[in-house]
Amino acid sequence: RRQQLRYDNNTSSSMNVHESESAPPLVPNLLPFWSTFLPKVGWAFCKVLPAYPFLAVLISFGFLFVINLWEFLGLPLEWLNAPIYYGVFYGPFAYTYVHVKRQVLIGQKDLPT
Repeated sequence: RRQQLRYDNNTSSSMNVHESESAPPLVPNLLPFWSTFLPKVGWAFCKVLPAYPFLAVLISFGFLFVINLWEFLGLPLEWLNAPIYYGVFYGPFAYTYVHVKRQVLIGQKDLPT
């Protein structure tokens, strides 16, 4: 239990410390996080893992059109290096984020407090 401290300046040379009973806990209860949120992340990760190669190819195919548009506009292709890299390698796992966020927003009680 966390104790909230209140200081009283009774004298100019010393301070008296008092405990308050209405202080919030120092460590939040992480049981809802470990028991509800993490399993949802795990299941969403397992769902996207088998489709990862297919999704990476689809994202790469989408970037083919972006690269053609970029060349048509005469913009430097170096600007696309990071979006292509992160989009192809980490883009499929964006499904995990979107899926779990949707589940958490539907059931707000699953958020850690």
